[in-house]
Amino acid sequence: MTLLLAATVACGGGDDGGGGPDATPPADTPDAAQGSPDAAPSAPDARISLSVCEGYCTTVMTNCTGANAQYADMGECVDLCQNAGWREGQPDDASGNSLNCRATHAGELAAADPGLHCPHAGPTGGGMCGSLCANYCFYTLNNCSADALPFDNVGACEDACTALYPDDGQLGDSSGNTLQCRLEYAIQAASDSDSTASCLAAHPAGSDTCGSWCEVYCHLMETNCSDQPSAYPDNATCLSTCAGFANDGSLSPDPSQAMGDTVQCRIDHAGLPALRSRVTECEIAAEFPSNNCVDVAGGL
Repeated sequence: MTLLLAATVACGGGDDGGGGPDATPPADTPDAAQGSPDAAPSAPDARISLSVCEGYCTTVMTNCTGANAQYADMGECVDLCQNAGWREGQPDDASGNSLNCRATHAGELAAADPGLHCPHAGPTGGGMCGSLCANYCFYTLNNCSADALPFDNVGACEDACTALYPDDGQLGDSSGNTLQCRLEYAIQAASDSDSTASCLAAHPAGSDTCGSWCEVYCHLMETNCSDQPSAYPDNATCLSTCAGFANDGSLSPDPSQAMGDTVQCRIDHAGLPALRSRVTECEIAAEFPSNNCVDVAGGL
């Protein structure tokens, strides 16, 4: 499914995308950035009725066209509306991740200023009908299997989204190491009959779709490990070094337990685990790891 979305929108509502090259590495405390341990994935509402979805889709297809189009056609819109799991919400909602928020922005607001309001009316919420990170976490946690994700609750997901993903992409991007690319594939997972490929692309590692393996690895090392002995002097050196790593590894559902002398193992450790304990995890993610990301056949 190809979503036709427009405009560049940063992760709103408190989700700033974070993780830029100049970001200050987080404190090395065991409890940092672990999210809310008791938070469960948000349960989607019961399937929204066909007639309600058709009303919303008729409005958004009428007022959001051309460069402001949010869906390729009516069928795509209705399909996502019924399968996304959005809350229906309250009439005249103007914020929050609900269908009625999207419908509010799709109506008179989009008719008057489509460039501003059509992104709010579409699948991403445009930073108004739920922040980009809130929508990303909603789609991934509701549509991707637990063993395809390195987080199992909203708090941990939003930690990853705000701290690890650059948010300088365009809504609808299908490539590039950005939040927007991962959100695009997370949305696709809601409608895919087999969401495996979409969920892999939506993964923090990007899976060589939302950023190359080395682009993601070097961004994580810059973000989380720049003040550690394992830090690279610059991004070019990191990319050159990474090109020599094996890239045939697998991503682990528990990244802190990832093993093997591969770029995938290093990405696992340089991501969420390094947010929690950067001294230990950055050393494991280094060019010459102290543990885990080593040649298992040769022993640890």
